[in-house]
Amino acid sequence: MDEVKKNIITLDADGHKAFSGMAFDGCHIFATLPKEYAIYKFNPEFAAKGSYHTRRPYKAIAFDVREKCFWASAGSDVDKVYKLDRKLREVDRITLKIDKKEICSPIAGLSYDCENDALLVAYPEIVLEADKTSGSVRILRRLCEGRFLAVLSAAPYYAAAYRNNKKTEIQLLSREGRLVHTIAIPDGYRVQDMLLQPCKRGKHTKPEILTLVLKHGEYPSILRHGIREIELERCNYYVCKANCSDDDEKQCENDLIESIAMVEAALSHILNAEGEKLQKAVEIAGSTEDLLEVNKSVTKMIISATQLEYMLYLKLDALRGLREKTK
Repeated sequence: MDEVKKNIITLDADGHKAFSGMAFDGCHIFATLPKEYAIYKFNPEFAAKGSYHTRRPYKAIAFDVREKCFWASAGSDVDKVYKLDRKLREVDRITLKIDKKEICSPIAGLSYDCENDALLVAYPEIVLEADKTSGSVRILRRLCEGRFLAVLSAAPYYAAAYRNNKKTEIQLLSREGRLVHTIAIPDGYRVQDMLLQPCKRGKHTKPEILTLVLKHGEYPSILRHGIREIELERCNYYVCKANCSDDDEKQCENDLIESIAMVEAALSHILNAEGEKLQKAVEIAGSTEDLLEVNKSVTKMIISATQLEYMLYLKLDALRGLREKTK
């Protein structure tokens, strides 16, 4: 029990939040709360940083490191997985090609497999690998007794949490089904979800499996389990390269400067093209009238570019004023 206390984190949230799923984007951890139609945001040390109101009661959630988006299940949906952008806004969905006569329970867990660019989907009785585009699936594991609670990709392995005869454990398995490692979950804790934390943080230098649990069914906590003797695929560490900043104002400034630079680059190409057009006109013009007509067109474009340059100047000037106020 002392070892459990040493590796448990109590979530910093207002009240007893029965979180259902969680995902890590390299900067923050996101925990779903379907009863409130909300997703809560935490820093990597699990200090609360805010929440988002969501369109649906999302439950299981996973971060896609390649597309920089989230995938989530919602409510009692059996075959729908929704795509969310970085602001947790729903932008698309896929329909899983499952046999609804065989699978009729809602999705229990969801994880992104970076090695195969696919989704791992857990139902109480089965774990599947799903194609993100077509929704086609293949079976990874089926239970004869007990039920799956969550699934986690840790390529080239995957972890499945399941409960059987009042015993809950997490099994780390190879794609061929070979058992690599087992984690026993103490009595009194109900597994909600798992995520892989591969990034080095202070004294934590090895990858960990973080398990979202509810103590006595209502107190949200995180159980930490190190996976030291296992070599993971490099793609698991891509999330650690995220450019993180809690300063939203600074991020907005950077985005504004970047947008101005992009417009300036486009203007330079346009003006260069107008110059080439004028040179060509001088070479092939048959009369003074033809040259004047081309010159008129180029002049019009330069006037438009000058007006746009003035707008860009106003943007930069406004940004300079904001920075001076915050000094």
